[in-house]
Amino acid sequence: MKRPYNGPKELALLRHRKAKLFRAAWIVSIIIPAVLILTGGTHTPFWLVCIFLAAARFLFLESKGATEAALRAEKGGEAEDRVGEMLSALIGQGWSIEKNVLLPREGDIDFLVTSPNQKVFAVDVKSHSGVISDRDGRLTRSDKELERDLIAAILRQAGIISSQRHCGKVVPILAFTRARLELSQRTIDGVHVLKANRLVETLKELAAH
Repeated sequence: MKRPYNGPKELALLRHRKAKLFRAAWIVSIIIPAVLILTGGTHTPFWLVCIFLAAARFLFLESKGATEAALRAEKGGEAEDRVGEMLSALIGQGWSIEKNVLLPREGDIDFLVTSPNQKVFAVDVKSHSGVISDRDGRLTRSDKELERDLIAAILRQAGIISSQRHCGKVVPILAFTRARLELSQRTIDGVHVLKANRLVETLKELAAH
């Protein structure tokens, strides 16, 4: 039986493990040249010491990058938990909620929500900080394009779910937990962009139409 994917929390754990391995390797690559110098003195090849120090620098940067990525994933997991609590209020009203639905080559959808009248919504939760606005159909933060085209990504994911499950149109939603939104329009290329605290209200409105 296939093990369920646990989303950003699982990703954070894997990245922390990766960072720990890089950190251990970095320490070893510092210790080895020190031992060589202590035991061999001036006979220790300078080029060998340089190789170990270069490796140590590389491993240090990799460890730092993996730790930062793990912390970002943890923030994403916390954001998903908060949104999950909000959505749980819908379950007793006939809605169904699926979390961390994996898609081939497209990551995962944070929440796949189905209303009592079988309207399907793909909800992607974002924990970005700062001000999110839009320009030419793309989301920006502080007037700089985000590292990933979130609009295009959620549209692709919604399309895959629709094709896989033969459930008709899947409505894509981006829900921001922390950022302030300054958008020229609430819907961009068919994607509803909103604050997470308006998610339940918006789902009910969209399901009613």
